[in-house]
Amino acid sequence: MADVFWSGNQVARPVQYLVTVTASVVSGTLTATINSKTETYTCLTTDSATEAQGAIQAFSASPIPEFRLVTWSVSGAVMSAVGPVDGRPVTITWGSAGGTTTSGGGAPTTANTSPNNYADTANWVGGVLPANGDRAVFQGNLASALYGLTANTANTVTLLIEASYTGSIGLAAVNPLGFPEYLPTRLALAGTALTVNANGQSVYRVLSTAGSAVTVVFRGETSALTFDLTGLPASSVLRQSGGGIIVSPDIGETSALGTITSTGDFNFRANVGLTITTGSFYGGNAVLAGPYTTLNIDNGAAVVTTAASAGTTTTVLSGSLSWNSTGALGTVLIGATGQADLSPAPSTVSITAQTLREGATWSDPNKAATGYNRTYVGDMANCTVNDGQNRVYAVT
Repeated sequence: MADVFWSGNQVARPVQYLVTVTASVVSGTLTATINSKTETYTCLTTDSATEAQGAIQAFSASPIPEFRLVTWSVSGAVMSAVGPVDGRPVTITWGSAGGTTTSGGGAPTTANTSPNNYADTANWVGGVLPANGDRAVFQGNLASALYGLTANTANTVTLLIEASYTGSIGLAAVNPLGFPEYLPTRLALAGTALTVNANGQSVYRVLSTAGSAVTVVFRGETSALTFDLTGLPASSVLRQSGGGIIVSPDIGETSALGTITSTGDFNFRANVGLTITTGSFYGGNAVLAGPYTTLNIDNGAAVVTTAASAGTTTTVLSGSLSWNSTGALGTVLIGATGQADLSPAPSTVSITAQTLREGATWSDPNKAATGYNRTYVGDMANCTVNDGQNRVYAVT
């Protein structure tokens, strides 16, 4: 395995298209298409320069947000479209019809280059992309990696991000201009080891394309959700020490964790697409929207369930569980300094068996729980229990 270091040394050069209106016919059309969205201009005269200007005015004023990625201008009959200054790739398809014709509407006149392009060899020390068995290393005050994020989709490249790295990796799911981002938004890697030392400022969006379990080690300095991860295959392992992680947050994304262990002042968020076999949370905050088999809460951790999160075995030794989901709670043990609150539950909550140790707190004022099967360990008088009014018990 070789460490391959990100440099971000490429020069930023925007893409440019130069398209000439060679003939204009009244009622003919000129079109530009970005991200399968087309703006059409209908010609009013037979003067090519006049109609080039009219088309550029239409493209500049288009309500299609993707068109605001481009700076539009015209000189005589020549239409110009220039992409973002950072060298973001923008593909424009030009068209004409109805007797109006153009030239130069194919490949860009000037190709883009960018220090933010992961797939550009000029952005890597040594001029070579990471390959199978290599580790991509990000460190220091360097450019973000925003484009070309699928270059290692099929390669067993692992990842190391150091806290000194000031750039970000990946794009937001929604572009700042308001459209769903159509470029790949996550760095795709097939390696089975991801190590992230987050600085609390940079954001990293990663897609695991690995064919076997991935081990993720994450260390963070703040609770900001800076590591956005999805695609983890079955039996993957996540070890979190502080910092903020969000797993499979976008619609349709899935991940599977055989084990997750979070410690310190952590912040963990999981959408409905994450399935957890064993989750152990010690000291921070977690929100779970998907299913789990075993959940352990200790050292003052606060866990909230949402959506249809459901579990088989839940243990709250020291900390709190707030049940705000429609799923079953399963077998529950609440320790001496543990708290369980079912008051947010939107519907009934199925419980297989329940154990309250002396000092435990149980709150179910709306009587959401069904199938109590409760056992007290120690002096039940020292437990704080709210089962709601007029609940009927069978004591054995």
